Amino acid sequence: MLDSAQAYPGEHVVATSTPIIIAGFLLILGVSILAVFVWMGKGEQHGSGRPDLLGSRVTIREISARYRTTWSPSKLFVSVQDHQRQTPENSRSVVYGIVWTFLMIWIFMTGVFLIISGVSDQIENFREQRQLRAAACVTAALCICATWIPVVRIHSKSVTEVKEIQNAIVAIRADEQLANDPKGVDIRAPIPDHSELERGKTAFLWAGFVMLIVAWILALAATAQTQAWTLPSPQYGTMLFVAPGFGLLTGWLLFAASLNFGIAYCAESCPDGVRAVPQDANQFAYRGSIWPVATAVVALLCAIIVPDPSQPVPLVLALLLFAPRYRTNLWAAAIGALGIGLGVLRVMSERS
Repeated sequence: MLDSAQAYPGEHVVATSTPIIIAGFLLILGVSILAVFVWMGKGEQHGSGRPDLLGSRVTIREISARYRTTWSPSKLFVSVQDHQRQTPENSRSVVYGIVWTFLMIWIFMTGVFLIISGVSDQIENFREQRQLRAAACVTAALCICATWIPVVRIHSKSVTEVKEIQNAIVAIRADEQLANDPKGVDIRAPIPDHSELERGKTAFLWAGFVMLIVAWILALAATAQTQAWTLPSPQYGTMLFVAPGFGLLTGWLLFAASLNFGIAYCAESCPDGVRAVPQDANQFAYRGSIWPVATAVVALLCAIIVPDPSQPVPLVLALLLFAPRYRTNLWAAAIGALGIGLGVLRVMSERS
């Protein structure tokens, strides 16, 4: 084994490390908890009419499709016109499932690597206490993401669920009329719509936004503590697993928080959901939002300050590949790409 203590006098290095082993188990625990909640919170499946194990029938994907923003991911290389004409039924995106599956697998592998690194005396372990604190922060962030799944769906209902309730109301009113019930509601009275049946949901959508912000802060603290991209060169394993794993999770949580903000804001403004633009519309009905630009600026600053060039990557890929090409989205992607470049330069400077 390289005498890293002599080669890198400014770094504390050990051969085996109990804190590193604990950090690995913490990451595996956090991923496991999130995976269980994802499995339990899938919503109604295949029109079964039954709630999931968390007691809700609506899916996260259905909520995000109903309140899509101008920077919400959709199908690959979607145009502005197609994005605006989408309905909740055809505006779903595969991005969410792909990203979360990738991140959970990567962080799980990171946990396994840390356990091996902590046990083996052939792998140098740097910054063991900071890595332990960082793993605790990431685990806490993953647990918040897990609890976000039931919280953000409180009082929200699926389209099928709303139709069933409305049909039940119509049937009750008809029975009351047949029975000449003096207290019955006139069958011609307006039927409660989606927004009335989901009254109170916006408070929990905003709560979900706050939860994701807290999770992002925890993940950002983890990347700032480890600064894994700047570890000495003999430890390529940490640079391969910890650095991109924590950085990509942090960047995705920032972008996800921005999407949650848009969902909550749209739910306040359009309780029934964002309307699709008519097919014969001659111009765009919705203007691009500056919110992704602000999000990209935050990602750029974090990439430079930490330093961590991987943080803007989720935002850049999502906006370039799956979001409509509004000018603001393109500006946000350009700012994020600049953050990646400047983050790489900062890492090279630190390592030199």
